[in-house]
Amino acid sequence: MEAARNKLNFIYILKFFSSIIIAIFLHWNDHFIKNLGYENLFNFKPLRFLTIRTYILVELFFVIAGLLFYIMSYNKIRNSELNFKDFIIKKISRLFPIIILSTIFMFIGNLILYFFDKPLWSCGTTSLFELFLGILGGRTALTNSTLLNGPIWYISVYLLCIIIAYYLSKKSKKYGDKVYLIPILISVVLYYNSNITTLINYSDIRGLFSFFIGIYIGKFLILYENFNIKQRILTKLISSIFLLLYFTSLYFGRVDAFYTPETFTYSLFVFTPLILFLYGFKHLNKICSLKIFKFLGNISYGIYIWNFPILLALHLLYVFDLFKYDVYNYKLFIMLFVIHINVGILSYIFIEERFKKIKFRHIDKLIDSEV
Repeated sequence: MEAARNKLNFIYILKFFSSIIIAIFLHWNDHFIKNLGYENLFNFKPLRFLTIRTYILVELFFVIAGLLFYIMSYNKIRNSELNFKDFIIKKISRLFPIIILSTIFMFIGNLILYFFDKPLWSCGTTSLFELFLGILGGRTALTNSTLLNGPIWYISVYLLCIIIAYYLSKKSKKYGDKVYLIPILISVVLYYNSNITTLINYSDIRGLFSFFIGIYIGKFLILYENFNIKQRILTKLISSIFLLLYFTSLYFGRVDAFYTPETFTYSLFVFTPLILFLYGFKHLNKICSLKIFKFLGNISYGIYIWNFPILLALHLLYVFDLFKYDVYNYKLFIMLFVIHINVGILSYIFIEERFKKIKFRHIDKLIDSEV
């Protein structure tokens, strides 16, 4: 698995650009301008796609997370070298400091809007119970509503995925890797069952399916290391064909016709061939191994989680006439990019890394890059 792990540096770039696109373009459309009373007026196809359709990149997050789980943790869990307590504490130490801080920020921001009789931010609430749920990365099922800091839903589902994956990895020693098919099949059944409860919702289905597809991608990459040259070329060729079909359908506006339902088709027919295509390119991997690209990948989590607080802060400045801006001007997008990069850097250095070093020095660095 070490050979496969050393060829995954391109994932740092995938994570960074996915988080930036979601934060700056998608949430600009879905939350930022709508809270200010504007509509998306962009007709330029690439820009309209970035602002409307890129929610599917969250599936890519889950696919990558599943892939890295298999590459980095599977053997350790299966061979009882990594117990559940250390496994989950390592995750919590990385995930929850900025979840707590960002959720509190969102709550305070919404209280300010409430006290001045302004409409609350999307996902906004003044409920202390929902604040408590948000701090815990709480399940939306308990209130049948979204979380204060909307992007945290990913963490909620991600934790569910890794807990299930840990248990199944222990069982795989007896039953083999086919156990990972269970959550994939369950997610498909639930998707086509109209009686889905709030305890297992659409967000769970998105995460479960894509995460465990990612696990099988990880397994395939281990096998790929033993492929001969013809098998490797065939893998690249098939991946290229799938990617070409996708971009062709995108260009001719036929994505909805061929890639439905998106939760399943993108994970299988777009993100899987994308990863298989990029894997093993020596020069690409070497470039992406540079410290700058690894650092950009590491700050992607902070960019994603601090996105709503950043947008809410700009929203507050606008509605209280402290800073007016044109929501369609390219300068706003540049400003958003710079702010997100800087906040991501500060979050990673002064919160995520510092908290982890202070509190959990005794836990080996087993799964640093899985989120």
